[in-house]
Amino acid sequence: ILTHLNWGASYLVHDFYRRFISPNANEKHYVNVGRVCTVGLYAVAALLSLLLNSSQDGFEVLISIGAGTGLLYLLRWFWWRINAWCEVVAMVSSFTVSVVFFIMKKTGHALPFANTVLYSVAFTSICWLVTAFLGSPTSRERLIAFYKKVHPAGPGWTKIRQEAGVSEAEAALHGDQREAPGLKDAEQLPQLAGVQGPGAALQGQWTPHLGPARQAITDLIKRSHRILGGGKAQAVGGGSLRRRDQFGGHGGAPDRRETRET
Repeated sequence: ILTHLNWGASYLVHDFYRRFISPNANEKHYVNVGRVCTVGLYAVAALLSLLLNSSQDGFEVLISIGAGTGLLYLLRWFWWRINAWCEVVAMVSSFTVSVVFFIMKKTGHALPFANTVLYSVAFTSICWLVTAFLGSPTSRERLIAFYKKVHPAGPGWTKIRQEAGVSEAEAALHGDQREAPGLKDAEQLPQLAGVQGPGAALQGQWTPHLGPARQAITDLIKRSHRILGGGKAQAVGGGSLRRRDQFGGHGGAPDRRETRET
């Protein structure tokens, strides 16, 4: 609860109040506004909890809101027309339709939850698509600068890529547009990432490049043997670890000397 209160207050202060209402105040002022927002959110949450019969009611509202905006949050990386205003419209419309369905449920006109999710997605998508086509697009300078920095994938960015002077071949070298590695490269990835290290260690194939990983695995095996083992030998790869001592019958501390027999 504390995390969400702080999160909500941060959004209200930094993304709304500081940007649109009072951009030139000092930090102490913003801290005080944040405290007021935290208390206000707590009060609103307490009042809303009186309207919920179970945690499932709240969960369904959150799912309905998130489903409406989910498609937009994915497609914004693949189409240059989606901008901040599309996101604002999507959030407002998704929240509004979710509240409408919630009120219908409370007044005895409930619809199946699966249907409400589909209606929310459809209504929200129509709203932000209309905004994308009829609203003011982001400036070309900002779009080109964004493309050169991020190199987003998808045919929706082809026009901006061309205006940025980036060729198809150059775009293929960045981000999601990179070609998949060939079979030879794919076979080398585990070794380059150190994935083969544990397997080689357990098989007793100590290779020079394992370095710290070899020592860490050895220490782990020894500690596990101390905790779990008796005096029996535990096979590890090509050799074994043996303890020279047994725990004493009266709780005596074990001798930590060990030897690796190959």
